[in-house]
Amino acid sequence: GYSSAASDVYKRQLLNNDTQCKSVTEPQYPEGKVALFRFLAKNIKYPTLAQENNIKGRVDVRFVVNEDGKLSNFEVVKGVHPYLDKEALRVAKLLPYFIPALDKQGNPVRAYSTVSFTF
Repeated sequence: GYSSAASDVYKRQLLNNDTQCKSVTEPQYPEGKVALFRFLAKNIKYPTLAQENNIKGRVDVRFVVNEDGKLSNFEVVKGVHPYLDKEALRVAKLLPYFIPALDKQGNPVRAYSTVSFTF
């Protein structure tokens, strides 16, 4: 099997092909991963209709982190149900600017980032 480093490189290459850039770092939430999870948990509201109908699952929302850290092009890449997908998108769009990805020269470049929501 692949080592995790190899799979990380593979994922990054896919990103690079998609965004026509060669990023060597990942875009990051300013206060780090734990703070990101806290932000998502604080803002997510499990839709009542989804709760009543016992609709559960994981929704992945992908977006572009631009050179200036601004987020754009939000899309649900793995959805569960329209109720949950819509709520995940709503919260993803509340996210503040990220620290952009950098290329080998240390210049900011556009790159994808994904956040996962578990309902």
